[in-house]
Amino acid sequence: MKLKTFGKLVSKALPKLRRKPFKVNSDVLNVDLVTSWNMCCGIAEYSRFLTTELRKEVHIRIIPISQSHVAKLRFFVLGFNAGRSNHIVHVQFAGGIFPSFKIVGHELSAFSALEFYFGLLFGNSPVITTFHELPKALAKGKIGRIYTKVLNKLISLISDLVIVHTMESAKIAQTLYGVSKQKIRIIPHGSLEKPEFHDKVACKKALGLEGKIVITIPGFVSPHKRHDLVLGLLSKLNTSCHLLIVGGTRTNEDVAFLERLRSFVAQNCLEGRVTFTGYVDDLAVIMNATDWAILPYDVITDSGILRLLIAYNVPIVASDLEAFREVYAKYGCVKLFKCGNIESLYLVLKEVLVKPEEQLRFLRENCVKAWKDTRWSVIASKHVEMYLEVLAAHPDSIYDETRQLERIEWLKRKAYGYSLEIGCATGFVVNYADVDIGLDLNKRRIRYARKRYHCKEFVLADASRLPFKDKTFDTVLIPEILEHVFFEQAKKIIQEAKRVGCHILVTLPNAGKIGYDKGLVENPEHLWFPIEQEIVDLVGDCKINYTSNKDFMLLEI
Repeated sequence: MKLKTFGKLVSKALPKLRRKPFKVNSDVLNVDLVTSWNMCCGIAEYSRFLTTELRKEVHIRIIPISQSHVAKLRFFVLGFNAGRSNHIVHVQFAGGIFPSFKIVGHELSAFSALEFYFGLLFGNSPVITTFHELPKALAKGKIGRIYTKVLNKLISLISDLVIVHTMESAKIAQTLYGVSKQKIRIIPHGSLEKPEFHDKVACKKALGLEGKIVITIPGFVSPHKRHDLVLGLLSKLNTSCHLLIVGGTRTNEDVAFLERLRSFVAQNCLEGRVTFTGYVDDLAVIMNATDWAILPYDVITDSGILRLLIAYNVPIVASDLEAFREVYAKYGCVKLFKCGNIESLYLVLKEVLVKPEEQLRFLRENCVKAWKDTRWSVIASKHVEMYLEVLAAHPDSIYDETRQLERIEWLKRKAYGYSLEIGCATGFVVNYADVDIGLDLNKRRIRYARKRYHCKEFVLADASRLPFKDKTFDTVLIPEILEHVFFEQAKKIIQEAKRVGCHILVTLPNAGKIGYDKGLVENPEHLWFPIEQEIVDLVGDCKINYTSNKDFMLLEI
């Protein structure tokens, strides 16, 4: 079966399999976080920091991913139960944390993720996926490529939103993973909320490096991180420079690479200038002792270590990969060298090691700016906003259509003075048309709108009993709202709008158009289909205008 055919079949089956509409039983945000947990793993660390801050606003239930018990469809059952939990399901996705499966000599990476998402397919819970690692190429071999495409397509179809950490990752998610642009949200990797700052001299002394220029390469040791580049030029640097290689290994390939690094150090008599620390649980002393950190990676789409260094205001030298260039362009807190080029790295190190203190201060100040934007409390707040967006179920992408844009442009042009929007949902029209107050009956949509548009006022209230005095507003907007309530209630809303406002603007889908768009008019949420005869009964005599293609009625009362 071709991938496109598979995608079409799943797309058609998805609405049927996803059971009943999602039910919200309380004002508490309930989130099932699917992640590696309580282990030596970057995703587990990420999840731990994120959860600490999220729990200040959200009820989190951890669904830990285990490498054991892969058989017997355990992950399918896990996904099936999560999908029917009436919680938001938030998956921290990285290929290495989901168990793989070997078949006919082929290893299908993260096969358990395929089981898990297939289980989610039979539920109704909203799904958010965070992609931490996005390879720029599909798996090798025909079977591997087909499997990877199927997995990517399934994740893309089931996820209501997809979170990535960089603009580069967003592009990869669209082009290689098939995720629609409307679903993607960019949230940077978090930085340590409360870094522990200590005296640099004391920290160097604690490490036995008093009087040294401490250069650190932190993070798990792996071939793609190119520690060998730095070792290759260490003998050219000032003899007071001491290199700390901080981090353990995770795979057999990593272990072999670490042994090669140790051998190089021994063969070149660098033992007194290089320290291998292994895995370090608490990096505070090392971060405070570090004068310069180097991230000479060949491949990376984002780096948690970079964010840790930023939190500690450590000056950073990094390869000019796209992920690092994004940080440089926004904050200027890293020095870049040409990726994989030892001469370029040497020239940058030679420059920075003789930089005057004011230059270092400039880099540290930029680190502070970057940290303020990406500390975990800020990142958690962005996640809460995403959760509310999913629950609000009112994506801004609906306004991308030309016919929708014409409708809201009319509202913007006609509105004047002090204004109110009835049924503001997540606040897009309030912001776009520069309305003063938005009103909605949905608590989560109002909460989301308040987070998005801080300068606007949003009120939780019933439109048939508006909490405002007579003639409070110059203009009242009622866009695409009345068809969502019973006709008699729509009359009450119009009466209330006339009471509190002087000028009323209403837009409605036009069911009187010959060959109208059924998707626009016959929405399952619409309780009646507007035609001209009913408009007279609803609002009395008024002039009915239309958008250029007559998809919408435009009423001025």
